[in-house]
Amino acid sequence: MLFIDFEKAFDSIDHHVLFDAMFKLGLPQEIIDIVTQLYKDTYSDIITGLGITKPIHIKRGVRQGDILSLLLFNLFMECLTRCLQMTGLGYTFAANTAINIAMILFADDMALIINSSVKLQKLVDQLKQAIANTGLKININKTVFATNKYVTTNAISVNGTQIHFIPQ
Repeated sequence: MLFIDFEKAFDSIDHHVLFDAMFKLGLPQEIIDIVTQLYKDTYSDIITGLGITKPIHIKRGVRQGDILSLLLFNLFMECLTRCLQMTGLGYTFAANTAINIAMILFADDMALIINSSVKLQKLVDQLKQAIANTGLKININKTVFATNKYVTTNAISVNGTQIHFIPQ
């Protein structure tokens, strides 16, 4: 099992990736257009001891405190999970091989679940590929790998860095 922490998840998703997720999930174009208008030409400035900065164009992240933010992030995560589920990789129950669970999610946390460490590494590689151009990044320092007595390896890596292993 790999417990993944995404680095500044709500702040990192590219706006165009959010709009694309809504389209892929079949939301009406009118809704996509409204959300696009909400995020179009979004700027912010920072008040410092020396004054106010020039406007900064915001191209990533969902708005803090906005009622739509959690929904938009979840739409993105739904696209991501569908992509990973299409691999067919996941934990298969011995008592019912028709059930295959690749991951569990809560807010911006993800746990990848699988029967073998080789397949887990394949799923991690698929995840890296799926998030490559989205702005989402795996926080390697807060991501951990755990096994049970049936899995013999303790080596899973992301971007060439071995993930911290938690022994049983």
